[in-house]
Amino acid sequence: MFDLGASINVMPTSIYKSLNLEVLFNSWVFSKDVLVQLNELIFPADFYVLDVEDETSRKRSTLILG
Repeated sequence: MFDLGASINVMPTSIYKSLNLEVLFNSWVFSKDVLVQLNELIFPADFYVLDVEDETSRKRSTLILG
């Protein structure tokens, strides 16, 4: 077992709103049943494409989860 130091934080929208933080904006796209080919195998996969901002540099990046 490896500890890669990764962390995912998830919070319900209702809790976020109750904290009176900055306004949220839609920053993701969902792609469903995308056909992915790996050598001879082809299978459907779902992907989330997130638009994220680095907290220190304020630079925007795209993160693809699937």
